[in-house]
Amino acid sequence: MMADRLQQTHLRLQAWWRAATPRERRLLGIATLLALLLALFLLFGWLQTERERLQRALPLGEARLVSLQAQADEHARLQGQPIGMPLSGSALLDALRTSARKRGLALDIQSGEGELQVKGLGKADAALAWLAEITHNHALRPLRLELSRDKFSATLVQATPH
Repeated sequence: MMADRLQQTHLRLQAWWRAATPRERRLLGIATLLALLLALFLLFGWLQTERERLQRALPLGEARLVSLQAQADEHARLQGQPIGMPLSGSALLDALRTSARKRGLALDIQSGEGELQVKGLGKADAALAWLAEITHNHALRPLRLELSRDKFSATLVQATPH
């Protein structure tokens, strides 16, 4: 059915083409050529615009790639580091106080059931650096943290292995 329609349309176009004068055929050829040239011109303009856009986006994409690769490398490096051997009892409390003192922090530590209550005085950035250090070195993690400019308090528990 569809093939019949196509064949009929083809036959009608052939008959129309044969009936057209040479001048009409020439005008139709020129119009077709101009339409193709216009389409090529528009395509070329679009390609140029896209090329310029991609040239502007490429440095941003490369910078993003470098950043992501650096983050992936840092993640792999950190995953490969062993967690420090967990201390317990007075040895852990002494180690926490010593590392805090090195960072200029004064601590008051209370040991409870499976957790440590820590109150301290010192700069917030030093307290955060100390928390990062003990998280890594002593396999502790903060459950609760309150931080202000010159004092902090935290509840610490043993971190569970991944």
